[in-house]
Amino acid sequence: MKSMRVVFALLAVFIMVTTIACSEEEPQPTPTPTPTPTIPPPMADLIVTGVTFDPVTGCTGEPIQVTVTIENQGTLASPACHWSWTLYAGTDRWDNLPALAPGAAVTVQTEMALESDITGTFNTTAMADSMSEVAELNESDNGMTQQLIISVCEYDEDYLTVKGEIQTALDTYTASHNGSIPDTTRSITLLYPAGTFNILDICELIGAGDLLEGVPTGCRDDNFDNCDAGTCNCDSGAHYIWLVDLDGNMLSSCMGNDCDTNYTDGYQSVWP
Repeated sequence: MKSMRVVFALLAVFIMVTTIACSEEEPQPTPTPTPTPTIPPPMADLIVTGVTFDPVTGCTGEPIQVTVTIENQGTLASPACHWSWTLYAGTDRWDNLPALAPGAAVTVQTEMALESDITGTFNTTAMADSMSEVAELNESDNGMTQQLIISVCEYDEDYLTVKGEIQTALDTYTASHNGSIPDTTRSITLLYPAGTFNILDICELIGAGDLLEGVPTGCRDDNFDNCDAGTCNCDSGAHYIWLVDLDGNMLSSCMGNDCDTNYTDGYQSVWP
């Protein structure tokens, strides 16, 4: 009987402990606080939205006008600062840029006289806030690259009257020298006439005097070829530079000291 009371007592203790344990609440996780969004302070943000050229294709030795559109896409007015346009290193054009309200845009212009010895395709750069005078939301979006093609555009109708004679002289020379124009590693790409053409310095040819004798007098310079002495032959340092296509057709000529040894200056004419 005594042992039964002990059993009942132990059972009662077990029930009481189990009840207390089960009645305890489960621990609740600590809620994660919602982060407060960071709002950037009002700032300007200048960008270039457009670059155009007039004429569309630049001509060697001629001026070109550059028009640039600049916008403030920021949330704060930008103060007056500067902008620039660069054709290639060392040719920067700088000018003033007025203050711009948020969302406002302005069109600015500059002009450059192109050198006479550059041709090809150039990756030009227009830059807003080019002197880093404005604190901006994004300091890396101030520039725009725009390609500009520069070509030899000169066209001299006076040469139309002698084109046939020069071509005949070249054909005669070619026929008497293995029937082909000597290979050259120099060439130039033009838009007018369109194509890539060999640059031929007549004074480098074997028997250059034979060719010059067939060239009209007005297309020679006696100060450089001795033709006035009865025998044509290039003086030392003289250049007669012609553009010739792959079929042997001559396109332009340059004579005497009008020709530079870099083979891009001083073409007297370009004809179709």
